[in-house]
Amino acid sequence: MGVDLRHYSKQVELELQQIEQKSIRDYIQESENIASLHNQITACDAVLERMEQMLGAFQSDLSSISSEIRTLQEQSGAMNIRLRNPQAFRRRLRELVDGLVVPSTLVTAILEAPVTEARFLEQLQELDAKAAAVREQEARGTAACADVRGVLDRLRVKAVTKIREFILQKIYSFRKPMTNYQIPQTALLKYRFFYQFLLGNERATAKEIRDEYVETLSKIYLSCLGSMGMVAARVTQLIRGFGSSWKASVESLSQDVMRSFTNFRNGTSIIQGALTQLIQLYHRFHRVLAQPQLRALPARAELINIHHLMVELKKHKPNF
Repeated sequence: MGVDLRHYSKQVELELQQIEQKSIRDYIQESENIASLHNQITACDAVLERMEQMLGAFQSDLSSISSEIRTLQEQSGAMNIRLRNPQAFRRRLRELVDGLVVPSTLVTAILEAPVTEARFLEQLQELDAKAAAVREQEARGTAACADVRGVLDRLRVKAVTKIREFILQKIYSFRKPMTNYQIPQTALLKYRFFYQFLLGNERATAKEIRDEYVETLSKIYLSCLGSMGMVAARVTQLIRGFGSSWKASVESLSQDVMRSFTNFRNGTSIIQGALTQLIQLYHRFHRVLAQPQLRALPARAELINIHHLMVELKKHKPNF
């Protein structure tokens, strides 16, 4: 049915005038709030000015304190020079004794605590540090190292045994059917110091674990590659199916909608929504194909260019 444009134009103009009058009334009603806001800003400015004055006085006080601190530092430096030699000797002696003493907490944690407990990891790091300290002192010919070497060796053997069993169990768990191997693999990262300890104290065991890990993951990746072959075939089918039928499908959709709706505006709105969703899905499909696993897929060369798709869709989608 036809529309009287002059009548419609007058109606729109009347509505705009009503909206303008309403906006003016709103501005007048808010005038008191604006005045109140101005007063608040003025008060804040006064507070900030007082704070600036206080900070200036505080800075002046700090300058005088800084001068006093420099004087105290000079006096302290003179005293340190007189104390340095005896303190250095006591410090070196204390470091040597601490490095050679094996506390009971270390022995208990290594022998009794499960490897998953935090105290085992903490004491394992302590054991590693003490073993390194003893090796360093032995190289210097320190006779006291012989008293702790046997204890440290027994603790090292026990720790290596527990760590080996724990890591191998984790690796074997990758082999279970339908296992998301990334979960236990991520869990192993919490215990990466275990492997570091093995490298420094038992390289043969470290090599055994590394070989077992590589062999297990190789089998898993080979299995995943087989699954990727099926995925690649399905993606290729999707690409070629879309390329051969998308134009006809869009044309059919446009015709069906326009036949089903006598109101032109409603029909074009539905078409616009459907085509917008199509473009969003196509963008997502492009992002999926950009993943490293699918980046080398030959069928990617057959993808419809997104700009070409947009040009074609403009024929069916007003204001696109």
